[in-house]
Amino acid sequence: MKKTLALVFLLALALSCTAPPTNRDLSGTNTAANVAPEKPAAVAITEADAIAKEKAIWETIKTKDYEAFGNMLAEEQVEVIDIGVNDKAASIAGVKQFEPSEVIFSDWKYLPIDKDAVIVSYTANYKGKMEGKEFPAQTVRASSAWVNRAGKWVAIFHQECPLKPPGRPEIRANPRRLPRGSAGKGRLRHPRSRGDNAAWRSSSR
Repeated sequence: MKKTLALVFLLALALSCTAPPTNRDLSGTNTAANVAPEKPAAVAITEADAIAKEKAIWETIKTKDYEAFGNMLAEEQVEVIDIGVNDKAASIAGVKQFEPSEVIFSDWKYLPIDKDAVIVSYTANYKGKMEGKEFPAQTVRASSAWVNRAGKWVAIFHQECPLKPPGRPEIRANPRRLPRGSAGKGRLRHPRSRGDNAAWRSSSR
């Protein structure tokens, strides 16, 4: 290993100190130089792909594909919403009460942590039903952390907070904030909040 590292360092030094003639054809030479640029290929998932995954998890809620929803979550997933903190089981239970009919995303932000983790944040405006009851349009700021597990990207963290309209001292109760029985990536009491009203990605994703 030490000999290999030493060789790599020597090659790097040689390459950095020796500038090839501008008219020289390097297509079939300098293997080290040709291979080096490929290493960054193991970078984090792209911004477009991360956003697509976030939208896809919301779509599983709209289509009531709860198995797919669960498969997109890490086993130790944590969801933080206005009324509490949910684990994976509670998040899945919560979205089953949330029925988003329309979700509009905006203000996307992308933050790569390393090649195996990224964070996306955004604003989501949605409307639909919570526990069978219609609720007025809700707007939240949300963020999710995605990690690479054995080649599969899963959501390990999600959080949402209601967006307060400008000029209003108070905001109407988030549907996901209502007590169980009234409505909680869900939101009415965070439709997905807390297993019973947790509609997490239902509202957050």
